[in-house]
Amino acid sequence: MKKTTFAILLAMFVMVTATSADTLHLRSGANIEGTFLGADTRQIKFLGPDGQPKTYSLTEVEGIAFAAMSAPAAAASKAPAPAATPPAAPTKVTVPAGTLIFVRMLDSLDTSKTQTG
Repeated sequence: MKKTTFAILLAMFVMVTATSADTLHLRSGANIEGTFLGADTRQIKFLGPDGQPKTYSLTEVEGIAFAAMSAPAAAASKAPAPAATPPAAPTKVTVPAGTLIFVRMLDSLDTSKTQTG
């Protein structure tokens, strides 16, 4: 009984995943169906049909077509939007001199190309 239920749930998951796939369009003309995982300034991470995540350079990619929303999400998005509230004023913070602040950057700095200032 458990195996049958698991098989049915797995089949349903595969069908839902297959029908809501994103499409990665490469400059070579190839189209890859899968799931967009993320991107940065140099590359795109995409989960292909084989279930393995792959990284593509932005120079290889022509575009990405995202899957349409599911019916419940589309119906929810057609509901009237609540009145927009103005954004909150930014919070001002004073950092004491000598405090260490850790910064995480996407790109590395090359001192042969980057100058002070």
